[in-house]
Amino acid sequence: MIRIAFLIGILLVGGCSFNETEYTNDIYLIPEGYEGSIIIFYGIPGEPVLEQQGDFSVIPVKKEFLESMALSEYPYYGVSLTSTPYENEGEITNDKFFYVDSNGERTSIQEECIHQRGTGGFTNNDETSVVYYDFQVTMSECGQKFWFDGKDSYFDQLKEVKDYWFNELY
Repeated sequence: MIRIAFLIGILLVGGCSFNETEYTNDIYLIPEGYEGSIIIFYGIPGEPVLEQQGDFSVIPVKKEFLESMALSEYPYYGVSLTSTPYENEGEITNDKFFYVDSNGERTSIQEECIHQRGTGGFTNNDETSVVYYDFQVTMSECGQKFWFDGKDSYFDQLKEVKDYWFNELY
């Protein structure tokens, strides 16, 4: 009987220790004025490791031109590639988003100007996996609707970007 009580006690204490709240702690540095989709690829060999700023990983976003979107409304997209593995399994998003000007000055982006989508990934024939995180940013359409739904044309843009990078990485 004492053994059973002891085992139950261990399970209760052990189970409680796994209930700590996890946070995602990323700082996204986005080129000033950019609007559209942004995609971050993790675990890419040969790419730089993310820098740390306190408890936060700093993710510099580059604005790139996509030839297949040249005639569209949004031929530019945001991208960051890093060799850092994806580890943001947090329950609560504690991320920060900034526009960065040519002098490196940061301007905070309001929450209603970001539509966070989530993570995804793909695997090639030799079982190499790539994990990505994508989101949208706007300056002109900030509000609850954008925060919740995003913008359809940015989803179209993102599909083209994913297709391009799938072919590029594999």
